[in-house]
Amino acid sequence: MSNPCLAIANNDIVHIAWSFDHPIPGCSGFHIFRLKEGESGPGTPLQSLVGFEDRTTHSNSGGAQPHDPVDPHGPPALIKAFKWRDLLSLNQRDVTVHYRIVAMQGDEANATPVAGVVPLVTAPVTPNPDYGAVSAWFNRGILSTQSLSRTLKPYGGPSLQALQKALADTTGITRKHLTGQLQDAVLSLLARREREGGDCYASLYELTDDLLIRHLEAAKDKLHIILSNNTGDAKKPYDAANHPARLRLKHSGAELISRYLPESRSIGHNKFMVYADTDGVPRAVLTGSTNWTASGLCTQNNNAVVVESHDLATRYLTYWKSLKADTTAWPIPAEAAAVNELQAKGLRAADAKPPIEYPLVPHTKAAMWPSPNTEHFIPKAKTGDPPPATPPDMHELFHACRHAKQAILVLVFQPGASGSSSSWTIIKELAKIGQAQPRLFIRGAISDEAEALEFEAGRTAGMDAEMVAPAGILKDIAPWQREIYKAGHAIVHDKIVVIDPFHPECVVATGSHNLGFKASYNNDENLLLVRGNQLLAQAYAAHVADVFEHYRWRWYNKRSAERAAANKWVTDGKKKATALDPAYDTAKFFNAEIPTGASGDWQARYFDPTRLASLERQFWVGGHALLPERQLVPGMTSGLTSAEVAFRAARAALKKKKPGP
Repeated sequence: MSNPCLAIANNDIVHIAWSFDHPIPGCSGFHIFRLKEGESGPGTPLQSLVGFEDRTTHSNSGGAQPHDPVDPHGPPALIKAFKWRDLLSLNQRDVTVHYRIVAMQGDEANATPVAGVVPLVTAPVTPNPDYGAVSAWFNRGILSTQSLSRTLKPYGGPSLQALQKALADTTGITRKHLTGQLQDAVLSLLARREREGGDCYASLYELTDDLLIRHLEAAKDKLHIILSNNTGDAKKPYDAANHPARLRLKHSGAELISRYLPESRSIGHNKFMVYADTDGVPRAVLTGSTNWTASGLCTQNNNAVVVESHDLATRYLTYWKSLKADTTAWPIPAEAAAVNELQAKGLRAADAKPPIEYPLVPHTKAAMWPSPNTEHFIPKAKTGDPPPATPPDMHELFHACRHAKQAILVLVFQPGASGSSSSWTIIKELAKIGQAQPRLFIRGAISDEAEALEFEAGRTAGMDAEMVAPAGILKDIAPWQREIYKAGHAIVHDKIVVIDPFHPECVVATGSHNLGFKASYNNDENLLLVRGNQLLAQAYAAHVADVFEHYRWRWYNKRSAERAAANKWVTDGKKKATALDPAYDTAKFFNAEIPTGASGDWQARYFDPTRLASLERQFWVGGHALLPERQLVPGMTSGLTSAEVAFRAARAALKKKKPGP
């Protein structure tokens, strides 16, 4: 392997990985120590809230429990893995560090270094958001954590109502913890305008957070904003969610263009802002997946990126002007109502022109695809119809994925519908690519559980691929506390594809685009493609790994519980009328189990050539080499069991019969 260990970082987290050629005899785990640049001595031990395999069965051992606060003076975590994460506090950002990884033997209380195994030391890494002309920020945004369950205790315990109370306090610890630096990033161009003068041009979808609205109001006539309609999750009247912000901006002096799209057809899904200096010259652009809401900042996984580039900012401003022209070509209703004529041919023709790739520092190129960029809206399809013609932006992204040399990492919200080939998405395309190129390392998380299951069902035994959906601890099960894992429909809200993060020809795709065909055909979107910036690609890879690895363990425990519930229902007679009975609730079968090798040796799965864990160990420290083939064994299966298929069908039929409220 080219490197036995590495540390990669973004503004929020350091991802640490290491490897050995063979299992270490007698090794019970690893201690990791963080050392600042120039620091001597042992360093600061990394602690863990999920460190020990035996914590699921030894909850009264006296050690730290998963929901306990981290003790800065406590012992190191005994980490039974070959990768870990260092979650950063505010005072750890912009501080150059390296990590020392020590193989240990013995139990948690009496661990000592394994004799003859030299500790590994990573190269220095500086956690911050800056990668040349591109800066990127990520929020914490993960709800299914023991620390959040603990934080919400004063509000009545882990529940959506308690979370909403905590987030209403814009200076409270819960909001600060979940948003991290993302709030400042979203406001960065407004702050720059306030310091340096100039104007901001925004195109936004959801705008409901009071603090963010206040900052927009403060820009007065220096703000030019296209605000789309947003009804919100509660299915209230058309544009009910954005209406209060719309009124406030109207009275602030801002140039407000109300873009009222037919919500059953299209959404104005952009979240970008351009900063132009006092001479009117575009200087920088902000984009990403973050809606201007408390949920966008705090309760969803999101990213924001700022690119310092006159050329790219001009490209976005040109798109902004095209959206304005398309909007003002028709009378804007005084009262919010859909304008069916929007997204006309002129806008579509302009958006369909292949973008120019602009050079950035260092060794970076960036291009932006706007949408809608097809001649017409997505055609209506019947069951079994093939996908419609591939839109030009998706064609470029899929081409980059098909030419990946080693790895593709993704985080997506809901790019399309499962079970429909006419609703083609990045997830369906990756399943197809993985089947054709099984040695590609494919990992990701998607909010849409149905699409995660569809990917799982289509995964062949030889594919080095996993796609998970968010999940949490479903009940109090010592030493764990029950978690909430969603607040609203979106959980993972990023729209990220990272291709070959350790290769000079790496690609990062981000922006507002939901990464499905419908977004290109029907929505106002932007898809930013950044090539060649390895530090940026690794920062995004660290974010994907953080979200994926957090949910993966919970997802597989939830899947085990779902299979157990289905098996119990089948054993009890497979009576369709009983499928929704509380006796078959997933939570009743949930258990917080941490995987081990078949022999009970925690290292076994990391060196078993049939296991994905072995390939993952090699990926993170293997440079950009193509990984070896996954060896096959009889009985490897993916997807839903026959019991699950029958159980889910029975439950769906009963829910369909249930009368509405």
